[in-house]
Amino acid sequence: MIASADTVSAAIKTATSFVVNAVEVLRFGGLQTDEEPAPFEIVARRPMFRLRRYYAQDTTAEGVADRIPVEEDGPPRPPIVLVPPMMVSAEVWDVSPSTSAVTALYEAGLDPWVIDFGAPDLEAGGLERTLTDHVVAVSDAVDLVVEATGRS
Repeated sequence: MIASADTVSAAIKTATSFVVNAVEVLRFGGLQTDEEPAPFEIVARRPMFRLRRYYAQDTTAEGVADRIPVEEDGPPRPPIVLVPPMMVSAEVWDVSPSTSAVTALYEAGLDPWVIDFGAPDLEAGGLERTLTDHVVAVSDAVDLVVEATGRS
């Protein structure tokens, strides 16, 4: 399945809305729900970050499969790498299924990956990290995604 520019644009706008809402929820004390986050695997660990791949095992994800048109022999989904703002948890991209940017992007036919920098106060050297460290880490993560998917 090849995602059209309009589909990708709409998914990105939706994801942006989810993130704005999620940041507000996190800023004002979090949101407790009985919902499970989207499935992901940690596919790479580096001193600076962990790289998550959402729906890594699925071509039809449980709970969203009925909403996603899937062609078994179709082309692979285009990857998209999501980077949380500095000092914000990677969970901002997946607060709950109803406000999940990664699920919205997956439903739009994309392959979502998220860079998780961890909690700076809990990571070794986390509070000494600079913007340059983050930019280099994002570049490394993009290289890992390209290597894993063969797509850029």
